[in-house]
Amino acid sequence: MSVAAMFLTPVAVMLLAGAPPGGGDSAWSIDKPLAAIPDKPLTGQLFGKDFKLKSASIDKISLTLESEASDGSSWADRQLVIFLSKDKLDKGIVVLPEQDDVPHVHMTFVRPGKQFPRTLMYVHEYSMRIEVVERRAEAVTLRIHISLPDYHKSYLVGTVVVGIR
Repeated sequence: MSVAAMFLTPVAVMLLAGAPPGGGDSAWSIDKPLAAIPDKPLTGQLFGKDFKLKSASIDKISLTLESEASDGSSWADRQLVIFLSKDKLDKGIVVLPEQDDVPHVHMTFVRPGKQFPRTLMYVHEYSMRIEVVERRAEAVTLRIHISLPDYHKSYLVGTVVVGIR
């Protein structure tokens, strides 16, 4: 045990070690996205809350990933909008934090006890990999890994079928 660990709380030790406060492994990786994205349903955490996919769509402007509402309402608790058109996905995309000219990302979330959402916008300093697995006329299957630089260490990782609008 290090000297620092003897004087810190267990949560502080986990945070310094890079482990999430809830324990277990996290796919948050801000320096670079995963080289191999697992072939499992898209999951993760956005602004400290579990993300359970409700819908995914892409159009000429953006890729939108929306979570289920945790309180049973029709309002999504969490949403990620990546300003990346379907035409730019042919070869996939990799974003590193130091890059310029990357897709903007908007993360929308509702704080506990609040009625209306807030939005954080990222124009750099995040990491992302999107791979095209299969493309059809009405949908595209993607493998996604994104890590955002908020203090909750937001991330999404996995495979998703995205409807084309």
